[in-house]
Formats: sequence, C-alpha cells, structure tokens
Amino acid sequence: MLRLVQLLPFLFLLIFIAAIGAFFYTLFRATSKQNKNRAAPELVTAAAVVAKREQHRDSPSRRISSRYYATFQVPSGDRMELEVPGEEYGLLAEGDVGRLTFRGTLFLHFERER
Repeated sequence: MLRLVQLLPFLFLLIFIAAIGAFFYTLFRATSKQNKNRAAPELVTAAAVVAKREQHRDSPSRRISSRYYATFQVPSGDRMELEVPGEEYGLLAEGDVGRLTFRGTLFLHFERER
C-alpha cells in the first residue's frame, strides 16, 4: 500500500504530460493541415455529388455539434470527401453535377449545372 501512495505523484505527472502532449499533437496536426490548404492551388473541376453524410457529436455542455461532408467524383473517376458548410450541404443533392472549387482538402464552392 505504501508503494502505491509513493507512485501516485508520478502517475499524476505522467497523465498530465500525456494530456499536454495530446493537446499539442492535435494543435500541430490542425495547423499543418491549414498550412497545406493555404499553400495548395485553388482548383476548379467538373464534379458530381455521389454521397453526403453528417457527423453529430454531443459535448459535455449538452450542445450538439454537426459537421457535414460531401463526396465528389471528378471526370478521372477519383473521389474526394470534403467537409462542407451547413448552408451548402443543404443545397447539395446526390446526383448533382457541376463545377467544384477547392483548395487542398478545403471545399470552397460547388456550382450546379442547369
């Protein structure tokens, strides 16, 4: 029992260091992704909306946050899933064809063909 009491400060320190490390790792990944998107050229290509999905998360404060994603298929047959703003997500429908504007993994705009 005495050994466990002696180890508690070390365990608390280890957990604290792990939590700080996870925070900085997440911050680094987000910053890195943002910098890559800024450096990427803005591209415009023909595309079709082939799928849509929503991701909902509950937070401790009982607020639900939602993220919206659309999968676009370009003429080469490649597909890319991009996070889209809620306003754009509501206007997209599977099967829509148009011009997709994006930068890296950042969705900028989708203009439907008539």
